[in-house]
Amino acid sequence: MLANTFVTVVAAADCCLWLFIRFQHLRARVVDQGEGDDCTPLTDVKVVDVDTVTQAKTKIIEAVYKDKPYSDFPRADDLEFG
Repeated sequence: MLANTFVTVVAAADCCLWLFIRFQHLRARVVDQGEGDDCTPLTDVKVVDVDTVTQAKTKIIEAVYKDKPYSDFPRADDLEFG
């Protein structure tokens, strides 16, 4: 019974590899929100509309902190969208 289940899972996984997922490239404009309504543009980041929130946050962190060592990067969980 276990062998049949394994074959079924492999067949389903093989089928997923052939699926074409449509996606669109998006440009997220990253700004630094200062005191009050002041916003300073930092950079534009290319994301895909199928990215998870964590993937988008990671791409933003990598773009903003590109000139700093990885140890200075904030964690994606610490970043909030506003």
